[in-house]
Amino acid sequence: MSSSDYENVRDAFDYLDFKIQRINQDEVWNQIIDRFKNSMKRDIVDTIILLGNYGYGKTFILHSLENALKGKTEEGLFDPNKTVCCRINLSPSEPTAKIGLTFVTNIFKNVGRPKLEEIGKRIQLKDFKLLDMELKAVFNRLQQGKEESKEAAFHWITGESVAEENKMLFARTGLNESEKALRYLNQFLVLLRHVGYNSLVVLVDEFEYVVTVYSPRKVNQMMHIFRHIYDEFAESKMKGLNPANLIFVIAVTPTGWDDLTNFEKATSIPIKTGGAGVRPWLNRVQPIRGRNLLELRPFERKETEMLVIARLEKKRGETKVPYETFPFVTPPFINLLYEQTKGVPKDIIQLCDLVISVALERGLKQIDAENGKEILKTYHLFKEEKESS
Repeated sequence: MSSSDYENVRDAFDYLDFKIQRINQDEVWNQIIDRFKNSMKRDIVDTIILLGNYGYGKTFILHSLENALKGKTEEGLFDPNKTVCCRINLSPSEPTAKIGLTFVTNIFKNVGRPKLEEIGKRIQLKDFKLLDMELKAVFNRLQQGKEESKEAAFHWITGESVAEENKMLFARTGLNESEKALRYLNQFLVLLRHVGYNSLVVLVDEFEYVVTVYSPRKVNQMMHIFRHIYDEFAESKMKGLNPANLIFVIAVTPTGWDDLTNFEKATSIPIKTGGAGVRPWLNRVQPIRGRNLLELRPFERKETEMLVIARLEKKRGETKVPYETFPFVTPPFINLLYEQTKGVPKDIIQLCDLVISVALERGLKQIDAENGKEILKTYHLFKEEKESS
């Protein structure tokens, strides 16, 4: 054996590679899928809360969901012609004054111009009656406009249009008001149903920023946006407009979730029964553990080994190897890996990536626990076990 025997798995531990099996996340994954399928039948706004500490795989689950909803997986769980999906990250900085505007334009931006054009092509003349004048102009251009006007339409609906582009759409100004943006989101849901889509799914990552970065006033405003979306949807149904389902999947750390649910107790802001505030939103979401409040856990030792093998096999292909975890000697190296990472998936992947890269540079034939320990110490990453008193 030589280091060249595992050169082909150098990139096996790219953390941004989301096309890998879920290992220990099947229980949560199946709960999410079941909830999705039930929600899609009921014509509702639904919210699924995905809890997990940093590195536990929340972003991985969201990417997997996005791929499944867009028909990019072999599982065939969803029909991409019936569902529109987007994934957004909340900003790690104080949001703009018009928080509703920013949230809605981020949804349209991440749905993307190609998908919006695809939706536009489905629109028939009678469907345009569902839309206000400006939104009608946007989808008219996306449906049959020239490149310049299509670009202007996309810039307008994402809040980035300039004066010349506004003129192309016969709009006095760009989309610059939260109230109008929220109204157009609701009209978009109605339009989706009329042109053959059942659901809009919005995947929201790093929701803990709402309570760790936003001011108390901004927290209230953000939760008011979600409450408003729920209520506008209900009003549309009462009017017989039949909007497409709207499903939020919100990824947040357990600490972030606790801080959010205790927000009104921890501040001087009174709990409210209507309008803004966290409590009215929670009343609509009704989070229940095991149903729409789901929590990821760290890997066990065997699952750590399974993750390593899955990553290696994906890159290795049909290449013959002396043992499944090659070049990592099992059980010593896997034991070390588990002890050092405590089963946190992100840490497992990152430590393997570092160790395998250094081992290749040093020409190691294989990597045992002593090699791994020495490499981690070189980079000041080795964690000494605390002696119990």
